[in-house]
Amino acid sequence: MTKTSKSRGKKAAKKSKVSLLSIFSALLFLGLAAAVGWRVHKNPVSLSPLPYKISGAPELESLNKAQNSQVLFVGDRMGLHIDQYMPAFIESSSRNITEPIRVYNFSGDGKGLHRTIAELKLLPKLPPLIIYYGASQEFFETRAHPVQYKTFLRNKEIQSQEVLSSLLMAWPTISRVLYEPYNYFQFSLATPPKDTVKIGPGPGKLEQMEMLFQIFEWELEEFVRISKASSSKLIFITNPINLDIPPLASCSYSEDSSIRSALAEQAEMIKSGKSKEAFDNLKVLSEKSVANAKALYLYAKAAEAMGKITEAKKALVKAASVDCGTWRGSPIFNEIIKKVADRNGIPLVDYDGQLNAMYGQNVLFFDEINPQNVFNRAMMSKLGELTARLLDL
Repeated sequence: MTKTSKSRGKKAAKKSKVSLLSIFSALLFLGLAAAVGWRVHKNPVSLSPLPYKISGAPELESLNKAQNSQVLFVGDRMGLHIDQYMPAFIESSSRNITEPIRVYNFSGDGKGLHRTIAELKLLPKLPPLIIYYGASQEFFETRAHPVQYKTFLRNKEIQSQEVLSSLLMAWPTISRVLYEPYNYFQFSLATPPKDTVKIGPGPGKLEQMEMLFQIFEWELEEFVRISKASSSKLIFITNPINLDIPPLASCSYSEDSSIRSALAEQAEMIKSGKSKEAFDNLKVLSEKSVANAKALYLYAKAAEAMGKITEAKKALVKAASVDCGTWRGSPIFNEIIKKVADRNGIPLVDYDGQLNAMYGQNVLFFDEINPQNVFNRAMMSKLGELTARLLDL
């Protein structure tokens, strides 16, 4: 073989390598472009990795009334229930003005914070003051599911990184690329909330609770951001927890057949008046069972029968916090509300703290959820006074 033919062979081999490298690079680029394109297609723009999407709009009339109000109440069944005490609020807040203050209650049964925020985003301008009274039905319409849990943790890790978090704040659209897509829950504001997906107290329940508590905090922070962007003021109200109502379900990790049997025995002992013996047994059992809601509740009732009200109340708050029935508000939601309010300088009415400070002294609740009329009326009157100060009325 001549030198010329060898040189030609080397050049051909080199060209072949370059050509293969070019093809590989092109395929890699196309693969990356497809992956990015898929994420952009799947993901909404969101500072936080929320596992749901919301579309549509409520009735135009309600949006107009909300926009034209001076004070807008938002929330779930708690906010809806206090509508009957609105005269006390209007009277208290309007004492120094000639015309009654314009108030609209945008609360709704089953309306979680996710719907409230989506509705507020539809208003061209927010009212001067928004009062949030909800957090009792955050599990009503499922927007977090155990099947999303691993993706949720990966996305949460992305958001927690300082550099990426700063990028998201500066360019929110980059969230469509950074976050791993979920199998999203889809909601429409044109239809009322529906209780269609239930997660029982099994192993996945704790994952759902962990997700939703974090999601609720993200949503509250978003609530604050959009309010500040519109120069609107906020008031948060904590959700009163009726500590006398037994938990609906203990989480599966906290019990087995032997614990269930032992709890049934202790419940009978309390009924038969053997509170001291039951108290000692339940103290051991509640420690052994690792945050069993029913054990904590029975322990509290035994303590209460012995006059240990402070100890009983402490155990009842714990029992409500680990209730895997998730049918009402939770002390954990209240702690999140207080934390976000403190972090952002939001005025807080700690209705739960004020009401349950009287635990063991009065009948505090009208039913399983709502406080007595006299307390609601007094709260709304004081809330009106706070409103007048915030709005300089």
